[in-house]
Amino acid sequence: MARLVKQFRYYGYGADNELLNYPSEVSYAALATGNIFAQYSPITQLGMQSDPDLKFYVNNSVDPIYIGATGIYEIDLQGLGTISSIRIDRDSLRSIDYKNKKNFIMIDIIYEGASS
Repeated sequence: MARLVKQFRYYGYGADNELLNYPSEVSYAALATGNIFAQYSPITQLGMQSDPDLKFYVNNSVDPIYIGATGIYEIDLQGLGTISSIRIDRDSLRSIDYKNKKNFIMIDIIYEGASS
């Protein structure tokens, strides 16, 4: 298996913001359910940037993780475990509105992909 890198960017809901979301399948619904990451599993490293206090869940946990005061969250699980799903809290997603200067979410992952 090869290690691959993927970045996701979410600028919010609404026509102006949705044009900026990357890749095009990044949406409120996909991030709220965690479905967007299914084809990129298993994830061995995760990095997120957003407003402090953004709340998200890893591997369907009921206990949330919050992005701290720096606005950055990073975890490296290589050799320790993997991440199969990342779900962003719906209230946190609703607070994102890049057009009105209310931040964005940037997610970087390293995942195990098929060898070419």
